[in-house]
Amino acid sequence: MDGNHLVIMLAGGTKKRQGAGIELAKVYWQDYKRRKRQEM
Repeated sequence: MDGNHLVIMLAGGTKKRQGAGIELAKVYWQDYKRRKRQEM
């Protein structure tokens, strides 16, 4: 959640790379939050 907004990030991958995909999603979320802070 970002305030009152639900943020949905979509990405594709294989079952074999699911763990790596989850870690990449965490990196994307941190980047999103960093960019939001810079806008303020």
